Amino acid sequence: MKEQYITKETAELSKKSGFVLTCGACYFEDKFYINQNIITLENPKLKGENYQKNVIDKCVFSCTQSVLLKWLREEKNIISNIIFNLFNQKWNVEYIVDLEDCSVVEVDKDFNKYEDAVEFALKNSLEITLDKII
Repeated sequence: MKEQYITKETAELSKKSGFVLTCGACYFEDKFYINQNIITLENPKLKGENYQKNVIDKCVFSCTQSVLLKWLREEKNIISNIIFNLFNQKWNVEYIVDLEDCSVVEVDKDFNKYEDAVEFALKNSLEITLDKII
């Protein structure tokens, strides 16, 4: 089983929502790097005395989908349920956005792949957190 990393768009949303993780995976100039020290990348555009800071500032750090789901659950109290529908053989998404009154939001959208449903759930959950911040 292989862990799926979040997309660059989801990584950018997660950063805006307050998720901070500098891990071994990031998007840098439209390329995805995993398990590589991004500081050692050769990039003539960022050379200079602040090279390390410039590289880190331009990185969009990524994580696995499961790590971000856990953060949303534990820090933002948003639970995403990915459910397999036996009737149409597709994946569906629902959210519990308020644990106190168990407000459930169902999404009327089907996904062929589990990972696509999770990515959709992550983006929507992050947008919910941004709405609460504003």
